[in-house]
Parts: sequence; C-alpha cells; structure tokens
Amino acid sequence: MVAFSETAILKKTDLISSIGGTGTVESNRSLMVYSTQAYPVKAVHVKVGDYVEAGELLCELDASALINQIETQELTTGVSAKAALSQVKSASDNYSAAKELLDEGLNTAVLAAENNVRATHDAWQKAQRMYSTALNSSDNPTLTAADAAYTSALSAFEAAKTNFNSAEQAYNLAKANFEAMLPPSDNSAAILLAESVLAAAQAALQAALVEDPVNQQKVLQARSVLEAAEHNLLIEKQKALGSDEYQAALAAFNASSGAKNTAQAALANAQSALNSAKAQREAAYLNSDSQLKEYAYAKDSAYSNYRAALISLESAEKSAKAQLKSSKNALNSARANANTDAALLRLAQMQEDLENTRIKAEEGGTVTAVYAKVGASGAGLLFVIEDVSDLRVESAVSGYDIGALKPGMAVTIKSDATGDALIKGSLSRIAPTSQKNALGQSNPTGDVLFSTEVKVADANSGLLIGMNARLKYLIEERKDVLAVPFDALFEKENAETYILVLSEQKNGKHKIDELIVNTGLESDLMVEVYGEGVREGLRLLNNPGEFRHLIGSELMLVEDSPALDSIRSIRPFAAMRQG
Repeated sequence: MVAFSETAILKKTDLISSIGGTGTVESNRSLMVYSTQAYPVKAVHVKVGDYVEAGELLCELDASALINQIETQELTTGVSAKAALSQVKSASDNYSAAKELLDEGLNTAVLAAENNVRATHDAWQKAQRMYSTALNSSDNPTLTAADAAYTSALSAFEAAKTNFNSAEQAYNLAKANFEAMLPPSDNSAAILLAESVLAAAQAALQAALVEDPVNQQKVLQARSVLEAAEHNLLIEKQKALGSDEYQAALAAFNASSGAKNTAQAALANAQSALNSAKAQREAAYLNSDSQLKEYAYAKDSAYSNYRAALISLESAEKSAKAQLKSSKNALNSARANANTDAALLRLAQMQEDLENTRIKAEEGGTVTAVYAKVGASGAGLLFVIEDVSDLRVESAVSGYDIGALKPGMAVTIKSDATGDALIKGSLSRIAPTSQKNALGQSNPTGDVLFSTEVKVADANSGLLIGMNARLKYLIEERKDVLAVPFDALFEKENAETYILVLSEQKNGKHKIDELIVNTGLESDLMVEVYGEGVREGLRLLNNPGEFRHLIGSELMLVEDSPALDSIRSIRPFAAMRQG
C-alpha cells in the first residue's frame, strides 16, 4: 500500500533560479559631522530620529573663553586694522557664498541656463519626433486614406476595362457571326400577291355564305381556299424574316451590342473615378510635402534654439566662474590691504573658530547617531545624518556564484522585521576584486568573496539602517513548467535520471513504473522536468528510494492510517534487502 500523502500530482508551476545571500541595510547617502574645536559641548539641539534641513543648528560649543580672547585681542588691535579685517571678512563671505552656489549648482544664472537647455532640448526632441512621423507616410492617416482610395479606384478601373474588353470581344464575335448569315430574300411582291389572294378568298367565303347558306359544300370549298391563302401568306412572310439561325444570330448581335454599350459606360465612369482619386492623392501628397517642410523647419529651428541654449549655458558657467574669480581677487586684495601682523591674523583665526563653534548640518536628512554630549569635548565625530528613504543592502557573494550576477538584475529582500513581505531591489554594484585581508591580500585559503550592493527600490520598504537582510538574486525565471521536488529524482548506473509514477489499473490498483526525465531549471526545492511521456497530471512518488524494489508491482492507493505507518517503518529494510 501507498498513501496519497506519499505521492504528488505533476503540475505546472513557475520556477525561479536564484542565489541567496545576507547583508546589512545601509543608507546610500550618509554624512559624518565632525568638529575640530575642543571646546566643551554647551547644548545639543537634535536627537536620533530627528529630520534636519541643510544649515540647521545641531549643537553649540561653549565659546565663552574664546569670546573673551577675541574681545581682548580686539582691544589691542587698531581701528584701521579692524576695518581692514572687516573688509577681509566681507570679501571672504562673498567668496565663500559664490563658491558654495557654484559648487552646489545653485547659481541662479547657471540654473536658468540649465533649465533653458532642458526646455529647448525637449522641444527639439518633440519636433524631431513630429518630423519623423510626417516623414513616414505609412503613419499619415490622410495619405493612407488617399492611397487606399486610389488603389480601390484603380482596381475598379482595371475590372471595368477587363469587362469592357470581354464585352467588345463578344460583340465582335456576334457581329461576325451575324454578318456570315445569308440575309432573307426580297419577296415583297409574293407577299402582296398572297395578301390579294387571301383577300379574294375572304370575299369568296363571304359571298358563299350569303348566296347559299344551306349549301355547305360551296362554303367548305371557300373555307379551304381561304386557309390555303392564309398558309401561303405565312410562308411568304416567314421567308422575309429568314431562317431560325439568322434570327438567333441577330438576337445575339443585338444583345452583345447592348452589353458593350453598358460596359463602355461603366469604363468611362471608372476612368472618371480613377482620375478623381488620382487628383485627390496628388493633392494629399502635395499637402503632406508642405507639412513635411514645415515640420523640418520647426525641427531645425528647435535644434538651433537648443544649440543657442547650450552656448548660453556655457556663457553663464564662464560668467559664474569669472564672478568667483573676481570675488577671490577681491578677497586677496582685501587681505593685501590689511595689516597682516600677528595680532590681526590671530584675531581673524579666533573669529573663524568662533563661527565653527555652531555645528550645522551641511545636508538635509535624518539624524541616525548622536555622539555629542553636553560637557564633553566637541572635537571629533559628533553626528551622523543619513537619508533613510534611499537604502541599499551591502552583501558579499562567493566566487563560485559571482559569475551569474550582473548589475541591474532583480533582487528580492526579506528581513525579520518585515516578515514575509518581498521587497524589490536591484543589483547596483559588484566589486571588481575580491575582499582583502588586513594586509591587502585576497583570502588564499578560505572562500573568496566579492562585495555587492543592492539598491532598495521602495522608499517605504519598512527596512531600517543596520538591519540584517536576506537576499535572493533572481538569475532566471520560467513560467508554466512541470517541476518535481529534488527528492523525487533518482539516477541509475546508465547516468539517466528517473521518477517513479503510478498508473491506475482496471482492478483499482496502481502500478509503479519508472520514467526517464530530462532536468532543467532548478529552484531551491524544485527542478524542471521534461521528456517523452512527461505530462501534466501524472501521479508520482515523492520518495522513490522506498519503492524502487517494487517497480512493476501493483499497490493500493489509500489514505494515511496507523497500519500504513507500520508498513512505512519496514520499507527501508525491504529496499536494502532487495538491493
């Protein structure tokens, strides 16, 4: 006996071949905020999890001692030196602001020029597409309709011409046939004579009826003469009409003449329709050529505007750099004009240090670490600011599997925190070399690993920085394939791969047969099978090792039961004895 639970029905499924891995969630954009000032921390204004904007104050250092030093230094510095120092500071601020705008791409003139480049480029691309569409006449509905109408009219004209040629041939044949017939002889005199004889016979009959109504013999003779006169007149008239063949030829000739006239009229109408369709088609193409020229002009104009915008952008960038250089020159000039004695230089440095005691965020983001503590030294790493919506998973793949990976391939991500949710990602980076040890050498003995980075596609994935994640690099996917568990396969000495299948017999039992299969794509648990006789709906044994010694036997397929569990326990030993 074999239980239903020990079998499976072969059916189609979707298989995904993948490579697994683990990694750590990191941000794609991290900012370490450092300070070189050793003054104690006076106040911390943010905590972990706070979102800060660029320029927002993070913490303040206690600069009271520094302020006292600056005040003392200012008392020992002359008024003119202070004015020069103020000029130096103003020029320095102007230079720093101009440099920051240029470095960050925020210069208004350059931004306007860049926007104009994008706008003119889009307009040029749009004009190019419209020109290409107009150039391809198959995409022009007006030309397509005109071509179709002309083709239809041409076909109708050709059909009418063929019909007319056929009608003309039939007419010529009927005419020749008719003309070949002997015309009827001219017997008009005989007809006149027969008519006069008929009139005399009619008069004689009337006279006979009047003169002697009782004498039927005379009346009968008169009637006989009349009938003979009528028959003679009919014969003479028939002779005037000609033979039956002549009459048939005449009828055919008349009919073919009418058909020819009808076909000739239809041909004239078809020719007129063709001329009209041809004229409309030529007008459509002429109009299309005019539109094409307009599209070409618009395309060329848009390209000229785009080129002009590029030149304007280049000019704006040069102007911004020139302004930066001018600010730099002004700073240098202010410094040159200033009294550069030691006291003044110390004052300038102290004022810069005072500005640096206010620690600000250089970029916006979420505070993910706070190392600054009130009262502690302000030197070193104080904060970490990261973009928590733009994440990646840093991982490593063995040298055995790395050849199957390609940048851009799909990756699925799971974590304990997100449960069974499949988070989409893509492989964004593969390290060009394997990981190194502390000496900068590849691992000569253990597994060779290559670092990878997987970009998280969903900004609201639920993943958090620092989480451990499980990855699956999706190598290949096939849909609607027949697949079995790996355990359902076995090999024999001939190196062929087999499965055991059950086929129902007439007696209600199921016979065990082996079936050769070819294997294809593999997933974690399943493998694709195909080959002769492999079809959907087959019932197969999940564990063929327990039944190989029963190939060819017939078994009952039953539900699970304690008795069946006892039989299962002795199957391996039976298989071993059989082996």
